Amino acid sequence: MSALSQNSFKKIILICIFFFTCVSHSEATNGFKTAGVGAINRGMAGAGVAEPQDTNAIVINPAGLSDLGGRFDISFDMHMPSSHMNTSAAPVGNVSAGKQKSGRDPNIIPTGGISYAIKDTPWTLGFGLFGLAGCGVDYEKSRLSSAVTGNSFDKFTDYQFMTIAPAASYRLNDKLALGLAVNFDYSTFKSDTANSLNQETSGAKRKDDAYGAGFVLGAIYKLNQKVSLGLSYTSRQWMQKFAKYQDSVPRLDMAPSLAAGIGFKPNEKWLLATDFKWIDWNSIPLLKKQPAEGGFGWKDQYIYSLGAQYKLTPYLTLRSGYSYGNSPIADDKVFANALFPAVTEHHLAMGMGYKIGKNKELSLTYEHAFKNTVKDTGLGDTYSVNGKGTEIDLACDAIILEWSVLF
Repeated sequence: MSALSQNSFKKIILICIFFFTCVSHSEATNGFKTAGVGAINRGMAGAGVAEPQDTNAIVINPAGLSDLGGRFDISFDMHMPSSHMNTSAAPVGNVSAGKQKSGRDPNIIPTGGISYAIKDTPWTLGFGLFGLAGCGVDYEKSRLSSAVTGNSFDKFTDYQFMTIAPAASYRLNDKLALGLAVNFDYSTFKSDTANSLNQETSGAKRKDDAYGAGFVLGAIYKLNQKVSLGLSYTSRQWMQKFAKYQDSVPRLDMAPSLAAGIGFKPNEKWLLATDFKWIDWNSIPLLKKQPAEGGFGWKDQYIYSLGAQYKLTPYLTLRSGYSYGNSPIADDKVFANALFPAVTEHHLAMGMGYKIGKNKELSLTYEHAFKNTVKDTGLGDTYSVNGKGTEIDLACDAIILEWSVLF
């Protein structure tokens, strides 16, 4: 790099770190995880394992860095969740509370990344900061009976997960590229949830944090100029314990995932992409355990995404996409998960990108996660039996703005 480009590189990294540390809330819609990363990827409903188009490739499929060259991307994702809880039908629920709406404000998720192709080598390097997961609610009255809680606890949760990731890709030949990203993770948690003794957790709504690490492996194979195949594996993110919440949420690792995708470019204007992703929530001990054992009883999640992109003019690009992923919360685990309502399944997105000059682009996406309501059947363990009839729902709107610079 020249001295000027080195200074620019340093400035961009400092800007990313500043925004990332100042804006930390997130609200996810595929379990704890976001449905995609950045306005371009979210505009195609998260599809893009075979055709990453910006530096969010670092966490989607790092092999995609090989096609990016030098660029910088920063995006802000404003999530506007709407969730409700009704435990009035449950024997141990808050009969007097009725149906409640969570009072959570809109949340901001920042992402930022930079890539640089090393001249006359097959290597491309990348670095990014990403808000990737989160969940939470803020109700006026408790989930448990007010006779137990006095409506003073068991009504609030806030979980956030972020990562800083250096990455590299290597182009073996014209057809095959491989990539690796190393994740350095940071998560926070605070809650007043009840523990197994129906007492307020020892954390008592105090913020706790945990650090961890993991990695992402990726490969992209171009069958020809029109068709690309992509494969990406994100490891389990091994996290430290939440020391203040040993009686409720002692440790929460992020689940591993495997994604495969196909990209198709019938001509210079069109890009079609489809992905399949498996999130192995059941491999995380806290999520695998049944509620009566101190866990959440989550199922694995299978997500299908389909996205389309069309270059209407040399300056204007249109995007749209749809994805479906089954809720990880079973119908007999609803009461136990009422403060973690990760139940949305259908997502629809539309967006656009506008090129400004030769090397700048502004992208804007709107995404809607359709409302999904689940009701506890009472056919599970004691939490389900005592929480029979509990209903929770979640819908979410998101607006994502992304600024990209090529260099």
